[in-house]
Amino acid sequence: MNAIRHENGNAAALGAADWLCLAAAPTFAIMALLTGVLGRGALDVLCSAAHASALGGMVPMYLLMSAFHSAPWLKLISGRQSGVRSTWEKDDMSEPYTGGCACGAIRYEISAEPVAMNDCQCRDCQRESGTGHLSHLTFPRAGVKLEGEAKHWDMVGDSGNVKTRSFCPTCGSPVYMTFAAMPDLFTVRAASLDDPSRYKPQMVTYGVHGYAWDHIDPALRKFDKMPPM
Repeated sequence: MNAIRHENGNAAALGAADWLCLAAAPTFAIMALLTGVLGRGALDVLCSAAHASALGGMVPMYLLMSAFHSAPWLKLISGRQSGVRSTWEKDDMSEPYTGGCACGAIRYEISAEPVAMNDCQCRDCQRESGTGHLSHLTFPRAGVKLEGEAKHWDMVGDSGNVKTRSFCPTCGSPVYMTFAAMPDLFTVRAASLDDPSRYKPQMVTYGVHGYAWDHIDPALRKFDKMPPM
């Protein structure tokens, strides 16, 4: 729709002279084609160019006149491509990732794209989820808007780094996680998304702790612990 409005706007901006040029450019091009095909035919006779050379005859003149009148066509085509490109750019821009806890007391909106999406089978994620793994999306912290007060639980991972797991004090839902050693990252739980279907796992971490009853896509790359950074 935006591209159509843009195209209509460009058409409306064309003046009367431009419309005449829009008609003249293809007309001269057709005359050049017919003159070249017919050779010494009717068009050459009409234009008194039956004995002109190939370079000095009517064909080059028609082509020159067609090119001379082509500016409005170029303007129209350029405007249309600009409108379509603008529409593509808008379509390519992803909708923000939004979500929160079960009761709605904590909400987030993230304008960036995730830098990683993984299923984690570490024992901490198993205990927190109450099942075989947790599914995470990790984003740049700069694109995060956060509302509501969460309760925080600090724990030390295998690497010795402190991870802060944040959950809702009212409904208990685990919502996000931050890292003392990597303050520029912000991780949310896939099930906390308003649209969990946007989660597309790329790998499995801490697969060494996985259980046979916890069925994960076998096509995913699996790491025994964390992948090398």
